[in-house]
Amino acid sequence: MELRADLTNDDHLETIRRIHDNEGGPRSAYAWAIGRERETIYSVFKGERWKDFFTEDLDTGKVTDFIIDFYNAYNKRFGVTY
Repeated sequence: MELRADLTNDDHLETIRRIHDNEGGPRSAYAWAIGRERETIYSVFKGERWKDFFTEDLDTGKVTDFIIDFYNAYNKRFGVTY
């Protein structure tokens, strides 16, 4: 899957940080970066619905590589955070 996020764009870096830190973690951040939209997910066990990214089919190696690139880009731009 092709990366649509620009790791030199401040708005993209901040969006990735927000998703990574507060809204689903690295896999969700990568899902956003490749252009996925949030979808409604229903939990049979919890009986509730929420919006989240589908991440189960993502390649863990690609997620890891992306997150390392993100950490490096974010730290370079905003100071050591990760």
